[in-house]
Amino acid sequence: MKRQRGFTLVEMLLAILIAGTGMAAVMALMPQLISTAETSHDIAAAVGLAQLLIEEIDLVPWEDPADNCTYGLEPDENDANRADFDDVDDYDGYTDQPPRDRNGNPDNNYTEYIRSVEVVKVDQDDLTTIIAEGDPSDVKRIRVTVKRDNRIVVRLTVLRFFGGNRSDAPLLEEKITPAAP
Repeated sequence: MKRQRGFTLVEMLLAILIAGTGMAAVMALMPQLISTAETSHDIAAAVGLAQLLIEEIDLVPWEDPADNCTYGLEPDENDANRADFDDVDDYDGYTDQPPRDRNGNPDNNYTEYIRSVEVVKVDQDDLTTIIAEGDPSDVKRIRVTVKRDNRIVVRLTVLRFFGGNRSDAPLLEEKITPAAP
């Protein structure tokens, strides 16, 4: 007599149990996987937004062409339209939400992101020491922070040297700091 080949009822139940347990484990990981993908997207978008602003700041002179000693915006400049910004320190204190281009046009793809800029003079021998306004320094630290949902997603910091654009001098610091989980 030939033995029939196939699965017994016990074997089928065991296979279903194993497959069900595996599926439950995968489903339990899904929220974490989705959260990781969203965080990666946030960081990539925030880095791009910060880099765009850093590149724009890189195009303006280190100091005011009119030899105006005002730090920050001059009376004829308006942060709604950065096309009037004529030197690096005009960006100090700048904030936008949603991010806008140089002419003030909003980027409606990133309405939940906030960009802010801090520009300070630092000591060229100790780049962590901030120099008081009005004191001479040949180095400015530019820090662009991008937030979403009131938390920092990315902070990009670069140094700018007197005598030309950042690209004319060695770049001492450029770091991307993702938000803590």
